[in-house]
Amino acid sequence: GYAPSTVSTTTSSTASESAAPLDQGYSLANLLPSAAMHGYLLKVGSGDPPARKRRYFVLTSDGRLFLFRSGPGTGDPAHTQQQQLPVTFLPLRTVQLDHSADAAAAPRIVVHGSGTDAGSGNLVQRTWTLECADGTEARAWLRRLEATARLAAVLSSVPPPPPAATPAGSALLVATAAALASL
Repeated sequence: GYAPSTVSTTTSSTASESAAPLDQGYSLANLLPSAAMHGYLLKVGSGDPPARKRRYFVLTSDGRLFLFRSGPGTGDPAHTQQQQLPVTFLPLRTVQLDHSADAAAAPRIVVHGSGTDAGSGNLVQRTWTLECADGTEARAWLRRLEATARLAAVLSSVPPPPPAATPAGSALLVATAAALASL
């Protein structure tokens, strides 16, 4: 087995950030080159018995976990451009190993955060349980999810830089130069 691990971090994201439309630059092709991690996991439902759906996940370095129905290169003619867009994403707040499953079961990771509803775009609280193929895969995902959640928490606590004075200053210099030239 592997050592229990729990990280509890809070990231501050505004509703407008979290509820951004999923078709604005969030295609699988746009996300993959800079992804912190990506791959197939089983998303475990909350029913009894819980349904398991194989889904493709992309973790971004700013702490968002995107869920796709399928990944790149499926070779399936039904894999349309619409399937290349995420179903939803989850800005990470907490990440933990699920210790409630029996020891013989596949390892699971539980992630919490505020995500967008695919139909309405409204911000909702979500908890996803992700099942990994084995302990090696679980450790890799857990380490990356924890590190990314910590980094996102730190970055969200840093105030934004002041607006650059260059555009306004440049326009003022151009206007001043034009006024001086007309004298």
